[in-house]
Amino acid sequence: MEDTLRAASHASRDSKLTYEDKLIDAKVVLERKVRPNYGELLNATGGSRIVILDHKFFEKNEPITNGYYNIGEVNEVSRLVQTLLDKGIPSEDITILTFYEMQRQELLRAMPCKSDIRNVDAFQGRENRVVIISFVRSNTSPKASVGFLNSINRINVALSRAQEFLFIVWNTEFFRRSHLQHFKKLCKLVHHCPKLSDLNL
Repeated sequence: MEDTLRAASHASRDSKLTYEDKLIDAKVVLERKVRPNYGELLNATGGSRIVILDHKFFEKNEPITNGYYNIGEVNEVSRLVQTLLDKGIPSEDITILTFYEMQRQELLRAMPCKSDIRNVDAFQGRENRVVIISFVRSNTSPKASVGFLNSINRINVALSRAQEFLFIVWNTEFFRRSHLQHFKKLCKLVHHCPKLSDLNL
């Protein structure tokens, strides 16, 4: 991964993470003063800026458009957004990214408030304080078929948009099965990050 991973977890200012055999500087947000309404959230995550929302929900496919969506994941993201709002995080500070237009439409229908929900490709060059990534894909394919998530550039864009907190919403076991090296390395990269289910949020 070529760009800086802008959210850091359990890292010192000198921490480095490797991804695709390239260096990732994971210090950026640690050098930024925490805004008052983020203090409670930072305490709840044990100081981690990356949190995993793991689930076992399967994707669905629309045959006519060949679009993918994951209703179970949509519901998890909706609950997460409500939790963040309850913690005092302003809705304008939250962006939800996904890789599929059908998932974006489902997310728009499910959100508890007006939300910034974007396709990853449309968010390139932009950032927000809190970014939630909805990965969508989750199936029983032996090699964990991920469609155009095989593009490391798309994954890189999604992971590098967060200024304060990054929430990764996916089926961890599914992506661990992937034959793609960038997902194998990404799983290793975030294996130490706390799971939302283990936090008192």
